Amino acid sequence: MPDESVVPLIPPFPSRASITPIPSFPRHGNMDDQRLGSGRRKGKTWVLILSYAFDWLILVICGAVGYVLGKISPNMRPFNLEDPEIS
Repeated sequence: MPDESVVPLIPPFPSRASITPIPSFPRHGNMDDQRLGSGRRKGKTWVLILSYAFDWLILVICGAVGYVLGKISPNMRPFNLEDPEIS
């Protein structure tokens, strides 16, 4: 059994002359044969709409809470800087 402790975890880089460009996407024969994303997103459209609706619902609730808190009058107590009881 070979000793794996001496094997480097990252292999050394090849020389610059031996690097060849590799396409990162699959090659297709004809553009007419491809469905340009028309079938992949149809099932997820309602999920996207619900996520935006949930965000807007939270914004409306936060706005309503802010409006209500802005309309409440503060509790004002009589205050005097020369009052010896607060020192």
